[in-house]
Amino acid sequence: MKHNNYMTTGELAKIMGITKHTLFHYDDIGLFKPQMKDEKGYRFYSVEQMETLDTILVLKDLDIPLNDIKKLMKNRNHDHIVEILNNHQHQIQNQIQKLNKMNHWIEQKKKSILTSCQEDFSNITIKHYPSRYYLYNTISDDSNQNFYKATNELITHFVQRHPYHFYQVAYIQYDQDFQNNDFDIYNNVSLLLYDPPQEQNYKILPEGQYLVAYHKGNWKNIKQTIQKLLDYKKAHHLICDELYVEHYVVDHLLVQDPRDYITEISVRII
Repeated sequence: MKHNNYMTTGELAKIMGITKHTLFHYDDIGLFKPQMKDEKGYRFYSVEQMETLDTILVLKDLDIPLNDIKKLMKNRNHDHIVEILNNHQHQIQNQIQKLNKMNHWIEQKKKSILTSCQEDFSNITIKHYPSRYYLYNTISDDSNQNFYKATNELITHFVQRHPYHFYQVAYIQYDQDFQNNDFDIYNNVSLLLYDPPQEQNYKILPEGQYLVAYHKGNWKNIKQTIQKLLDYKKAHHLICDELYVEHYVVDHLLVQDPRDYITEISVRII
């Protein structure tokens, strides 16, 4: 028997990037049989069979069970095959969308970390920010239970609608309270976003120059840093917005001790 026009099991396996044992298994279950076997039982495959094997491997990569692939190959109904391919194409598109969101989250988190590593936290600075967006939830009173409940509700609601979407937990205080010497009126929680969320009501932090100060340690001592910010604003005759945004730029992901946390306090210069 002449074998010049055929490939051995090893040759076909190498070309297709699989093992010989995979071809043996496909033969044993009747999924993909060799074109012929010689008197010694050696398997030989034709070039024409490569396309069929490639189709089987693609369907397997789509997580279609081998038994279902076998049924498809035996009963090659065009409409049924197209329906299956359409279904799996939709699954792939969803997976691509999910991976793109995860990749965007990673990029945003990396950017946030690298930016924080380059900051001089001892200085009050002016930074340019693009338009940012935030979701807002009020807190009925400042008890820890209500504080954590409001934060959890806001995060849960957002994550369910927008998985793998980058956000930062933020808190907003107002200049009027500072003028009344109240520096810890935490009656709200926000999620600070760099992309507008779909199907949710959000507020906008306009693009512009922001006066920024950094506070190290517990939020209970943040009054001193806010006062420095106010003094700087007054000394430089800056007119600013009423709204002050506070959020961590160094948190539990970067340091273990809460005393090393860094909070950014920013207010837009008008």
